Amino acid sequence: MYRYRSGHPPRRACLSAARDVAISKLDIEDLQAKVEGPLRINATQSFGQSILSPILVEFSLKYPDLRIELAACRT
Repeated sequence: MYRYRSGHPPRRACLSAARDVAISKLDIEDLQAKVEGPLRINATQSFGQSILSPILVEFSLKYPDLRIELAACRT
Protein backbone atom coordinates (compact mmCIF):
# COMPACT_ATOMS: atom_id res chain seq x y z
CA MET A 1 0.00 0.00 0.00
CA TYR A 2 1.28 3.46 -0.95
CA ARG A 3 1.92 5.86 1.96
CA TYR A 4 2.56 9.59 2.07
CA ARG A 5 5.70 10.97 3.65
CA SER A 6 3.75 11.34 6.88
CA GLY A 7 3.39 7.56 6.98
CA HIS A 8 -0.38 7.66 6.65
CA PRO A 9 -2.17 5.88 3.83
CA PRO A 10 -3.96 8.14 1.31
CA ARG A 11 -7.39 7.26 2.71
CA ARG A 12 -6.56 8.64 6.14
CA ALA A 13 -5.16 11.82 4.61
CA CYS A 14 -8.31 12.28 2.53
CA LEU A 15 -10.56 11.78 5.55
CA SER A 16 -8.54 14.29 7.53
CA ALA A 17 -8.74 16.83 4.70
CA ALA A 18 -12.49 16.27 4.35
CA ARG A 19 -12.94 16.85 8.08
CA ASP A 20 -10.90 20.07 7.88
CA VAL A 21 -13.02 21.30 4.96
CA ALA A 22 -16.25 20.54 6.85
CA ILE A 23 -15.03 22.42 9.92
CA SER A 24 -13.97 25.39 7.79
CA LYS A 25 -17.39 25.43 6.12
CA LEU A 26 -19.09 25.59 9.52
CA ASP A 27 -16.77 28.43 10.57
CA ILE A 28 -17.67 30.39 7.42
CA GLU A 29 -21.39 29.81 7.98
CA ASP A 30 -21.05 31.12 11.55
CA LEU A 31 -19.44 34.30 10.20
CA GLN A 32 -22.36 34.79 7.83
CA ALA A 33 -24.96 34.30 10.57
CA LYS A 34 -27.69 36.87 10.85
CA VAL A 35 -27.16 39.58 13.47
CA GLU A 36 -30.39 39.85 15.42
CA GLY A 37 -31.82 40.20 18.89
CA PRO A 38 -31.43 42.75 21.64
CA LEU A 39 -28.34 44.89 22.18
CA ARG A 40 -28.39 46.80 25.45
CA ILE A 41 -25.95 49.67 25.95
CA ASN A 42 -25.53 51.75 29.11
CA ALA A 43 -23.70 55.06 28.81
CA THR A 44 -23.67 58.50 30.30
CA GLN A 45 -26.25 60.84 28.84
CA SER A 46 -23.71 63.13 27.17
CA PHE A 47 -21.71 60.25 25.66
CA GLY A 48 -24.88 58.54 24.45
CA GLN A 49 -26.18 61.68 22.78
CA SER A 50 -22.98 63.03 21.27
CA ILE A 51 -21.06 59.88 20.36
CA LEU A 52 -23.24 56.78 20.38
CA SER A 53 -26.45 58.09 18.82
CA PRO A 54 -24.99 58.85 15.37
CA ILE A 55 -23.09 55.56 15.35
CA LEU A 56 -26.14 53.56 16.41
CA VAL A 57 -28.27 55.06 13.64
CA GLU A 58 -25.87 53.71 11.01
CA PHE A 59 -25.50 50.44 12.91
CA SER A 60 -29.26 49.92 13.03
CA LEU A 61 -29.52 50.50 9.27
CA LYS A 62 -26.82 47.89 8.68
CA TYR A 63 -28.46 45.37 11.07
CA PRO A 64 -32.23 45.99 10.93
CA ASP A 65 -33.08 42.86 12.94
CA LEU A 66 -31.09 44.10 15.90
CA ARG A 67 -33.08 45.79 18.68
CA ILE A 68 -30.87 48.48 20.16
CA GLU A 69 -31.65 49.77 23.65
CA LEU A 70 -29.58 52.73 24.83
CA ALA A 71 -29.93 53.51 28.53
CA ALA A 72 -28.55 56.85 29.61
CA CYS A 73 -27.48 57.58 33.14
CA ARG A 74 -26.50 60.91 34.65
CA THR A 75 -22.93 60.81 35.87
